[in-house]
Amino acid sequence: MTDLKTLVSEIVSTIETSGSGQFDAMNGRYHIEFVRLTDPGGSIDMEVISMFPRGDFGINMGQGYRSVVGPVKDQKLLRMEFIDDLEHRMKGIVRNLKTAAKQVVEGLPNLVYLDVNIPSYEQEQAEFSDMVEAIKTELAVRHRHVSAVVLTNICPALSLDEYLGWRVRTECVMQSNPMSCLPKGIDFPGNVTSTRWMRGSLSKPVV
Repeated sequence: MTDLKTLVSEIVSTIETSGSGQFDAMNGRYHIEFVRLTDPGGSIDMEVISMFPRGDFGINMGQGYRSVVGPVKDQKLLRMEFIDDLEHRMKGIVRNLKTAAKQVVEGLPNLVYLDVNIPSYEQEQAEFSDMVEAIKTELAVRHRHVSAVVLTNICPALSLDEYLGWRVRTECVMQSNPMSCLPKGIDFPGNVTSTRWMRGSLSKPVV
């Protein structure tokens, strides 16, 4: 997480000025909720702390925390939850395009590859096309120096003869008004007209 230092500074600064609340950080990439459990130097019984579920990414800290019962001073209960929904993933894909576009040399034909990182066949069928449309919309209004974007996804799958392997799906989105066009007839992974093998096939999803 390259933005971890900035994120921590923003969280600490906000918590120091307010006892509780919630806010969005890093342009909406993170949502933080916080509450002060006690005044500085105060304590909470271990039985109360145990009532807060940790979830998959939780941690409890404080003086006396190792005890099964009794007071815990300077307690800190941290919880983290990953929000996994289509809207956040689409924002992430567009954000990755913006980052990649900064690395492209203007005036030269180029390709940007983006891994959409969808873990299952069913989810891919439901979301991949929406991600393609999001990239088309983004290219329609900016990034003219990007010639084309290839969206890729790879997930476990069974072949037609029941062998476990990988399903690969690609979609090439051309810039409608590019500063530099790709050479005619160029072959590249993800170009459906000449490398159809990149699309893969699937008999049934892996359970």
